[in-house]
Amino acid sequence: MIIYKESAPAAQEYHELFVSTGWTRVIQVSADDLMTAINNSWHWVTAYEDNKLVGVGRVISDGLLYALICDLIVLPANQKHGVGGGILSRLTKKCKEAGIRRVWLFAAPGTSLFCQRNGFIARPANAPGMQLV
Repeated sequence: MIIYKESAPAAQEYHELFVSTGWTRVIQVSADDLMTAINNSWHWVTAYEDNKLVGVGRVISDGLLYALICDLIVLPANQKHGVGGGILSRLTKKCKEAGIRRVWLFAAPGTSLFCQRNGFIARPANAPGMQLV
């Protein structure tokens, strides 16, 4: 059974989850780097199965105007079992309760259907927004 908590994960278990998904091939991070991310995030939802971290999601926000949902990560063995949706629904609920006016989702390639099923739409091609590379 999955237990959801509205709390940040421990840096080491977050790092292990981050590594398990292969994300460290894209972005190099240490447990210390992730501790900084943990401390600077506005809201967290974590998912545990048998006291093991199997999923996380976090929101970076000013608490009123804008929020960015990022690092929605689910252990590969737990993917496609509703864990990601459970995390995302809790994150968006928190944003709605706070009255945040714009909520964006930073999504990995290939996840657009999942995002759409959870209430997100793709930004129009003429909408503002760029990424620094």
